[in-house]
Amino acid sequence: MSRTKRFEEGKLVFGTGEAAKEAFFVVEGKVRIVPSIDRENDVIAEFGPGELFGEYAFILDNGKRTATAIAAQDGTVLEAVPGEDFRRRLDGLEPFLQRWIEELIRRSIPEEIPADVT
Repeated sequence: MSRTKRFEEGKLVFGTGEAAKEAFFVVEGKVRIVPSIDRENDVIAEFGPGELFGEYAFILDNGKRTATAIAAQDGTVLEAVPGEDFRRRLDGLEPFLQRWIEELIRRSIPEEIPADVT
């Protein structure tokens, strides 16, 4: 079951290396993905309404966050999907599709993410 979370600009959604508990859909506002809190000007990606982020940790094996997510606007509203729900849906796919999605995710991880986090 998902739940809604609200963030003000600059607030941490999750940090690099943390154990992942949820994936997120952006309902309102924007979220920036950066390598770490001390490198918040080095934007890797930005997500807006209707976009999903935070799913890497449920697709890759280690369950740790590979980057930091920060609310980029006041009033950013996110729908948080628990990891077990996300993983259950992924596990319900055909094995070929599971492997394909996992490979796409691996290929899309930016090089600047530290090897010990991925």
